[in-house]
Amino acid sequence: AMPLVERAIAYNALHQYNDAVIDLDKAIKVMGWNEAEMYRLLAKALNENHLSRSALYDAEAAVNLDPKNAGAYNTRGQTKAMLGDDVDGALADLKRAAELDPRYEPSYQEYMHALATAQANNGDKPSAAAAPQADASGNSYDSLDGWLKTKGWSITSRQIYIFSIP
Repeated sequence: AMPLVERAIAYNALHQYNDAVIDLDKAIKVMGWNEAEMYRLLAKALNENHLSRSALYDAEAAVNLDPKNAGAYNTRGQTKAMLGDDVDGALADLKRAAELDPRYEPSYQEYMHALATAQANNGDKPSAAAAPQADASGNSYDSLDGWLKTKGWSITSRQIYIFSIP
């Protein structure tokens, strides 16, 4: 099964996501491999194929198999963000990924920025639940918008989803 996984990783790198899905699916189902990283890679490939509903199932499996896998939380958070029906869940997963591994902090910050942008463009107020309770200096904010402004971020950008995926 290892050659299948190695080839799937290569397919992902070459943006040949259909082939990556086939190899990872075979490695998981036929070969009986049950590892979080394989499910995470499968979810990532499914997302790239615009199959985010299917990807969510595999991202959930990755988190359940390894609750300390930052990449699994990041992938599940991005999947939820792409689906758009669980913003709070997406934020929680991206935040958890950043807590587990600082390399995922940009993904969390960029999604918060994108969320604020989308809400600002739609005339909605940012969700207070999505805002941090306080920054590192202990300053509290009542909205995501207020917190983003303290970071010097513009909320007028039209780009909605920008992700940094290590």
